[in-house]
Amino acid sequence: MSINQWNGSGRLGKDPELRSAGQTPVLNLRICCNNRRKVNGEWTDVPMWMGVTIFGKRAEALARLLGKGDLLLVSGPLQERTYTTKDGAERTVIECLADEVDFSTGKRQQQQTTAPAASGTFEDQDLPF
Repeated sequence: MSINQWNGSGRLGKDPELRSAGQTPVLNLRICCNNRRKVNGEWTDVPMWMGVTIFGKRAEALARLLGKGDLLLVSGPLQERTYTTKDGAERTVIECLADEVDFSTGKRQQQQTTAPAASGTFEDQDLPF
C-alpha cells in the first residue's frame, strides 16, 4: 500500500485560474510555502512554490472566493505531470490534487458585502479520477 498525501499552507501568488476540461471545471493555484534554512549562519525564509489543482463545483466556488495573497491550508495527493513548452522543451512538475482547501479570509469576500461565509472546507465527490 502506498501513502500519497501532501499537507501544506501558503499564500496565493496570483489570482486563481479557472478553466474547463470538457464539462469539468478545473482551478489552478500557485501557493508559496516558506522553508526556513540556515544561509551563511543566519536563518532565512526560502520560498517554495507548489501548484494546486481543484476540480468540480469546489473549483468554481473557490475561484469566486479567493484572490492573490490569501492564506490557504491544502491537503491532497501529489501528482507528477509532464508537458511540452512552446519552445519544445519537456518539463515535469509535481502538483497537489486538493481534496480539502481551508481558508480564513478571502480578499474578494472582504470587498463584497453580500459574500457567503468567510471560511470553509469544500469537499467534492465528483472528481474525474
